[in-house]
Amino acid sequence: MGRIGGYAGRYLLVDLSLNKFYVRDLPEKWARDFIGGTGFAARILWDMVEPEVSPLSPENVLVISTGPATGTMAPMSGRWMLASKSPLTGIWGESHIGGHFGPELKYAGYDFLVIRGRAENPVYLWIDDDHIELKKAEHLWGKMTRETIKEIQEELGDPTVQVACIGPAGENLVKYANVISDFYDAAGRTGMGAVMGSKKLKAVVVRGSKGVEVRDPDSFYEIVASMFELLTSGKWGDIFRDTLMRYGTPYLVDAMSAIGRLPTRNHWTGVFEGAEKINAESLMRYRIGRNACFGCFVHCKKVHHVESGKFRCSVTGGPEYEALVALGSNCLVDDIEAIIRANELCNEYG
Repeated sequence: MGRIGGYAGRYLLVDLSLNKFYVRDLPEKWARDFIGGTGFAARILWDMVEPEVSPLSPENVLVISTGPATGTMAPMSGRWMLASKSPLTGIWGESHIGGHFGPELKYAGYDFLVIRGRAENPVYLWIDDDHIELKKAEHLWGKMTRETIKEIQEELGDPTVQVACIGPAGENLVKYANVISDFYDAAGRTGMGAVMGSKKLKAVVVRGSKGVEVRDPDSFYEIVASMFELLTSGKWGDIFRDTLMRYGTPYLVDAMSAIGRLPTRNHWTGVFEGAEKINAESLMRYRIGRNACFGCFVHCKKVHHVESGKFRCSVTGGPEYEALVALGSNCLVDDIEAIIRANELCNEYG
């Protein structure tokens, strides 16, 4: 399949046990039948993972996949996903994430990666367009995610390479371990970090220069322009400006609290007396910046810093709504600075 219609037209199979790589053409039928992302991953896992395979065994397969819009000028087109047999549930597992890694993988010329086997010693996968290499990662094993990303970028001499890595949680096979990218973005569901840890794969690192071609640029541009207009004007524009653009997902604390659905006391109730202490407004005084995923005008990724007190120097992307709930109301914690610090540790440990 050629590089048309939003697809790179290739995928990469990596065998960590054999230290071998196989670049294969993407069958056009797969693009038509499964589209991308979760669809591609479902097809691969169906073909390659038998029902009796243990999630943390070398026989399990990890798929890192994009879709046809990833890396294009379509709004919010920075999304990508990971899928595998989940160590948390023992069945299908998938986790979605934003940032810039997905588009970079597409620019390197691959619609998705298939990773199987287990390396003898810790490694990271380095993809630089057509150059593919497993590099030693013993010096990175045990390190936090922020330090891992920085060291890999320094080692490769390029602060713009995209890194998706695990921290100590994934290395120690914590069943709900995350994969972290862009320092603060987390593929936070179903334990994909533990799958990487079981394979002794510390990180996947990508740099690409090939771009993405769409089949009909003029028509695609018209659709993109209409989407942008829809999302930035009228009712939808007001919603985005007043909620996600201003506050990010923490705006949901007040919304859920108002209807009695804010998870509290391990979901025993939906009402938390300290909700106003951990809501979006309470976070505003700690904000030092905001970021966006690739192709996204919302800029909902807020960065917070605690300047003084017990948790001085805590810096983290987020906490998002789910962290405010999981580390806050659900545990009856109304100390917003403690939640910021706990969120930072979760990101760092992966």
